[in-house]
Amino acid sequence: MVYPGGWDEDRLVDEGAVDEDLRCPICQAVCRDAVMCQSEHVFCATCIHTHLQRDETCPMGRHELRADDLVPSRLMRKFVDKLQVTCENKQNGCASMVSIETIDAHERQCGYRIVPCPHQGCEEEKLRKDFEAHTDCCRFAMTRCPRCDLELPRGEYDQHLAEIGCFQVVMRLLASLTADHTVLKEDHTVLKEEALAASKEAFAAKEAFAALKEELAALKEEIAAERRWNAPQGAVLLVQGAGEDDINGYYKANGEYNDRPQYRKASGFRRVDSHPDNT
Repeated sequence: MVYPGGWDEDRLVDEGAVDEDLRCPICQAVCRDAVMCQSEHVFCATCIHTHLQRDETCPMGRHELRADDLVPSRLMRKFVDKLQVTCENKQNGCASMVSIETIDAHERQCGYRIVPCPHQGCEEEKLRKDFEAHTDCCRFAMTRCPRCDLELPRGEYDQHLAEIGCFQVVMRLLASLTADHTVLKEDHTVLKEEALAASKEAFAAKEAFAALKEELAALKEEIAAERRWNAPQGAVLLVQGAGEDDINGYYKANGEYNDRPQYRKASGFRRVDSHPDNT
């Protein structure tokens, strides 16, 4: 059985110069991706792996052989890599002849390689060198309407402007904006309710603070009254105004009342809320 694992003879630039030792004993072609068994028999990687799927013996030595026993034949690959071959895109016009070592890199970037158009719906296949010109005019390439910002295939653009006139697009945008407005309105209602609840909490805190303030004032009055009842007998300062230095105060010294300012700082004077004659 012959396996097409080696290099195509038609692609070799100088087929007559090929050393017979470089050929695979299975397919008789120049070894591609050469591997060898423990007995140093060399084969194409594809050929020997296909063979081992039906017969786990070496085709040359007939000894037991498994795929895990194979290793790359670096020496064989070194000789094969120096051979010159033509590009696989020769039938498309490529005249390049390069070494086997660099052929893969060349063919990936070859301008005569056929590539499919990437735009969805387009079935065109073009040479790589002509690819850019095709994509610039491909009717399946996406474009954007400057009026409504809709993205659509280039082939539908004229119809979009002439027949639809962007009206349907505008209506779709309006529907989308209406839906967004509804959501924003609902969010506003929720925020408004949350703000009202926070305002009520703030009002309740304000009332609680006012109540505490009144309790504190009452407590101060109780403390002041307690101090008056517990004051010792003697000279007493009686003040009608707000402070101890009020000039309208009444002062008592040696049993007599007097409103003269010089009594304000007299030692031993105490403050009371009212003149004893007014009680």
